[in-house]
Order: sequence, then C-alpha cells, then structure tokens
Amino acid sequence: MLKIINSTGKKLVRKSEVFDIYEGEHVEAGKKSVALRITYQASDHTLNDEEVRIVHDAILEKLKEKLSADLRS
Repeated sequence: MLKIINSTGKKLVRKSEVFDIYEGEHVEAGKKSVALRITYQASDHTLNDEEVRIVHDAILEKLKEKLSADLRS
C-alpha cells in the first residue's frame, strides 16, 4: 500500500505511513480498515489545493485498481 502511494505521488509525497489497522465491528468480513497519513510537499513552491487533490485522487484510483481499496468516510 505504501509502495503504491509513494510511487504514484512521487513528485509530491514526502512521507506516508500507516498509523492504524482495524478489523472487526463495522468492517466487512475479510477486510481491514487502514488509516494512513500522507505528507505532501514540493521542494520548489507552496502547494495549492488543486495540486494536492490531483495527486491524492491519483493515489486513491491506483489503490482501488491494485488493491480494491475503498475510501471510508
């Protein structure tokens, strides 16, 4: 999961980490809830919301494609 995040967002992702994994009530059998922290940073300018959204959406799409991951809200 972290490999996918880092490779997909390589230009703007400075750090990614898993900070919680949960299996149990409110999570479908055979699935896990994984909480991630992603730090975005450009070395040459201040990022705007649109730049982060584009990379974030690409990461979500790749996680869905490769791991059948879904974003929980």
